[in-house]
Amino acid sequence: MSVDPRTAAFAGSHLLLLDPDLEPFDVVSLLRNLRPQLPVGDLIPGEGGARAYRLSRHSQLVGPFAVDAAMADALQFPTDVTAVFALECPRDREPVPPPEWLPDIDGLIAAFPEGLPCREEGRVLDEVVAIARRLRLVVRLADEPGRGLRLLRPDTEVTPNLFIYSANWLPPERLLAHVARVAPQVRWPRPPKPEEAERGRALAGPDVPDELDGYAVEVPLTDQLGPRAGFIEIRVELDEYLPTTLAEHVSGPQIAYSLRWVDTDNIGRFPDVDDELRVIRPQAIRVLEQCAAEIMTASGGAGVDESGFLVSAQQLRD
Repeated sequence: MSVDPRTAAFAGSHLLLLDPDLEPFDVVSLLRNLRPQLPVGDLIPGEGGARAYRLSRHSQLVGPFAVDAAMADALQFPTDVTAVFALECPRDREPVPPPEWLPDIDGLIAAFPEGLPCREEGRVLDEVVAIARRLRLVVRLADEPGRGLRLLRPDTEVTPNLFIYSANWLPPERLLAHVARVAPQVRWPRPPKPEEAERGRALAGPDVPDELDGYAVEVPLTDQLGPRAGFIEIRVELDEYLPTTLAEHVSGPQIAYSLRWVDTDNIGRFPDVDDELRVIRPQAIRVLEQCAAEIMTASGGAGVDESGFLVSAQQLRD
């Protein structure tokens, strides 16, 4: 039985699968967060507006391509897939299997047990997986000899931390007052570690009081969500390393407000948590997002998630 050349070409690429509720523009917008210099993209004749977005000399993301019934059946897509972006890139793999202790956050270890994607393939595939995680999409990995169908469903809950960058310093009492609007249990800051204070004094940048170069507050969650919920740590310090999406718009060090969820067992970021933590995790993340929205508004800062994608206060509140 002959195989449709077009279908075979898609089977040989890593595919980002779009559902009917998603605008393809959202994919490109997120990609521009990671690659601010991304070209407009070259139109592909006869493909209904699909474009080729050059990522490097050897890689490009191409799409969106509409999915018909024959393609969906041949490639074993989930039933709700209406379009795809195809990632065309080299095949670069580690020469040894991933270590046993490495957590399989996005399913890549199970998909590549003999060696994880690395170099060019590793970089661009990580970006596509990050987009899938943010938009709650599925990635279909390219067909390979000896491997069956491989679908990745990245979980947004395993990367809950948020980071806000601002030129404005919120002293502890002001930050506490703003956070207390959504988390009244927030605790007074603990003193900065000596190395944090030294680092802050060594940096030029926003006007930070001499008596305090960095601090942290905690939002306990155990009374609200149970003994395993832990706490949210909010750290405030100068940072000279900015995410790619902000680096072109901001000069010099910024005040970084970092919000991290720390569960009691320190396993909440793993994809295979038990049922109790699976219930706790989204509630803890919700509190973290509400705190981040308050800090973003109060500081006039810009927020990014762990993948470097922009987030707004309105998105976090919604």
